[in-house]
Parts: sequence; structure tokens; C-alpha cells
Amino acid sequence: MKDIIDKISQTYNVLGSFQLTNTNAIELRNFLKDNYREAYKPDERLVVFLNDDNIEQMLLTLLDHLLGIDIGSYFVIVVSNNDNIEQSVISATSTGYDKQPLEIFKNNSLIKLDEVEHTNNDRLASLKLPNSTFCVLPWISLETSPVGGYKPCCNIFEEITDEDNNPLTVHNATIDECQNAFSMNKLREEFLQGKKPVACNRCWSEEDVGRNSKRINTLERMKDMGIRNIQWDNKPKNLMFVDLKLGNICNLKCRICGSYSSSTYATEELKQMPYEERKGSYPKIQLVNGAWPRNKELSFWDDLRNHTYDIRYLEFTGGEPFMIKEHFEFLQMLIDLHLAHQIEIHYNTNGTIYPKEAEHIWLHFKHVEIAFSIDAVGDKFEYQRTEANWEKVNENIIQFKKLREELNNISLQVCSTINIFNVMYLDELAEWIDQQDFDYVHWNMLHTALQHCITSLTPEAKDVAYSRLVNSQSNHKEAFQRVADFMMNAEGVSAEELIADISKMDLRRGHNLASAHPELAVAIGYNG
Repeated sequence: MKDIIDKISQTYNVLGSFQLTNTNAIELRNFLKDNYREAYKPDERLVVFLNDDNIEQMLLTLLDHLLGIDIGSYFVIVVSNNDNIEQSVISATSTGYDKQPLEIFKNNSLIKLDEVEHTNNDRLASLKLPNSTFCVLPWISLETSPVGGYKPCCNIFEEITDEDNNPLTVHNATIDECQNAFSMNKLREEFLQGKKPVACNRCWSEEDVGRNSKRINTLERMKDMGIRNIQWDNKPKNLMFVDLKLGNICNLKCRICGSYSSSTYATEELKQMPYEERKGSYPKIQLVNGAWPRNKELSFWDDLRNHTYDIRYLEFTGGEPFMIKEHFEFLQMLIDLHLAHQIEIHYNTNGTIYPKEAEHIWLHFKHVEIAFSIDAVGDKFEYQRTEANWEKVNENIIQFKKLREELNNISLQVCSTINIFNVMYLDELAEWIDQQDFDYVHWNMLHTALQHCITSLTPEAKDVAYSRLVNSQSNHKEAFQRVADFMMNAEGVSAEELIADISKMDLRRGHNLASAHPELAVAIGYNG
């Protein structure tokens, strides 16, 4: 290593070097933080040595941390003699980071790659997919909905059905039956033919304005998990990705949520109804169906066990996943089967709970990513996520940071869902995010509950939001530009519907939009 540093030092002033492996991401972050400068001199460089094992994943890890700490890739040199290092750097750099690729030191020489534009198709070409609009999810993935339905992914409009259009659920179908269902065969055939299925319009609408969709993000995440060698025909493949929305058991009743995903929301709705109308009502049905993970008579967990050997990625949402203890039993089973080491886990949590009992479980898994659903700060946060306590959430995040320091397989993310209540205040949210040392930031676009989608804002409100987004000076201004484009690209509900929805909820909860979001209230003509 010293000889290589001496060689690079003939051209640059090397500020520091680091040996990156698949297990020392925490140490990498600390190295980068120690060597952070508000402004680097033109000849200053950081040098990162890469192991040849899983090099693309290491590059993505490096770029994630550079982005999070705000170090330009221009000032970093990666050292590797891997035959494909040039293409790997181009592929990794083009995932939305700096357009300037990392400089490479290979075979005792410095290689500077030209700055280039890359499309989604360029960086995924090595996957040898059948066409440019192809999605792998209908082949390798299943999602369980909060009320026990099945989908190929969380973004698709339609549930999995049989040839008579009857929904398949955890109560009436096995996993194999879902994978081979009529609607899944039809969806796979459409993708093989290069079509854009209408049911997948959420992804297409995001890609149309330059945002990475669920389709693209899945390809990026799973390209090194075994999908490269799959022969794509109309038959389902081994189940590699399972998105477990384990019921609607939740302690919050968020504005942008509903009875479908929150038992607390459903309970609130029931209380607003006359007693005699509650039985058979929508919220009552959601309460009953949303408790399915705790139904001991279901064969779901045994069925899932039969598919665990090929699983590489698990997502747990809800509801609030840390309230659903049954999933910890499932994780322990994976540990007992000696499978945990090959599985990555992703959580979406509202941040109100720190699951102490999970610490001894998570350490066995390949990687555990915990994403906090934080859409605003302070009073605005508590207005949107009713029953949450902003101070308590911050205390819990500190606990998770301590765990990240103790374990080398934990990363922390913030997932901010952009909606009518926060789109005018994203700079304020971004400032808080940048202070938290998250490993990754994801700006999620709300599509469901159209009245809360930013396309439903009045023209006056859109003008205010658009001006703030495109003039933002935050580290996230490129993402905000794409948000602005998305907002102006479509229409939502009418102003009357929007105001009626907010008024109804304010009255029910004793809240007032004008107090929590005064500028938004004025922009949409809301008088309380």
C-alpha cells in the first residue's frame, strides 16, 4: 500500500487512505468524516483501496457515504486491479451521485474517466434484461399487504388474482399458487413483450420525470444478489425478495395513512360511527383483516419457511413493524436454519419504538437497514403523524446510532414521503436530515391517497412550492427539482375536495392546518 501511495503522491497531495472491505462501512464513514473539508484544494485526494470481492457493492457503499458527508467523488481515488473496475466505476457513479466518476489507480497507473451522462439502461446493461422497460419483480418477489392480500410489489395498483379475478390472500392461497396465478402470468408476459403495464403507472410516472422508480431501485439493489444469471421466460423464479407488510398494527394515525395500514386510524374511524353501523364497516373489516400475522391457524409462516433458502432480501413495513413481534420469531428461525448471513433486511419504521430485543437477532444478518419515516420536523411532524412525539423519536434515533456504532452490519436511512403537507417546507426538513448522519436519504413520492399527493395542490400552492423547490440551496436540490417537475406534470383532486378532506380530519382531531402549516393554509384557501 505504501508503494502505491508514494506513486499517487507524485501527482496529488494524499490526505489519507483507507482499505475498504465488505464489513467495515462504519470505519469508512469515520475516515471520511475525519478527512472532510468544506473546500478541497485542486490537488488534494483521498485514496480508498478496494478488495476484489463484490467490488460493485463496495463502490456503492463508498458513494453512499461520500454523498452523505458531502465529499465530491472528484477528490477520491479508488485502487483496484480488477479487470472490470472501469465499467464498475461508471455503473456505480451513474446511480444518481456525481456525474464525475471516481479516479482509478490500476496496474500502477492513474486512470481518469471522462465525465459522461448515463441512462438507466446504460448502467443496467450488464444484467442482460429482455428489454429496457423490464421489471424483475413479477418473477422473484411477493408482497403481503397489511390486510393479507398478495402483490408482486408495493407500487402496483392491482392485487394478484385468479382467472376469475378473485383476489388471492394469505387465507386462500399458497405462495406457489400466487407466483403461478393468472394475473402474474399475464404481467410477466407483458414485460417480456416490452410493454409498460398500466398497473405499473406509478413507476412510469416517476421515470418520466427522471426519478428512480421502484423498478430501477430494485434492479440496483439486487443486481449482485443473483439475478444476473436468470433466464427470463414466463415461469416464476425462486423467491428472492419478500416485502412483508405484516398487518396494520400501528400506534400512530398519520394524515397520509388510513385504516388499511393503521389499526389506530381504523379505531378512530370506528369511534366516529354510530354503534349499529360499525359491524361490517370498512374500518372494522380492516381491523380484523389487519391482524392476520397473529392468526395461529394460518399456514403462511410454514409456507414461507419452505421458500427461505433462496431469499436474499426482506422488507418489513406495516403497520409499525417493531410492534409486530411475530416477525422476530421468523428472523430467529432464519438464524436457526443458518440462512441469516445471506439475507439483507430493510425496515420502515415511524421511529417511535426502539426494539431492544432485536439487537441480538440483527447481528446475525448480512445487513440491516432501518429507514425512519420522517416527513417534517417539530410541530409539523406531530400534525402529520398524530400520536407521535417528536422529542421521543429523536431520542430513539440516537439509540439506533449507538447500535450502528456497536454492530458493523447496521445502516440508517431516512425515508421522507413528499406530500401536500411538507412539499413547501422540504428545505427545513433537509436541514434536520443533514445534521443526523444518516447513511442514506430517500425522497419518496406519495401516490396513494390522491388528495394528499402534491399534484392535488391548488395552482397558487404549486407556485409557492415550485419556487422554493427550484431555488433550494440545500444538498438535495437536484432531487427537489425532480419533485417540482413531478408536481407540475399532473393534476389531482379539486381544491374543494382537498379542503374538505383536511377540514374533516382537523375537526375530528381538534387540529387546525392554519396553526401547523399557515403558509399552506393560505395558499390553498383554507380557513379552518
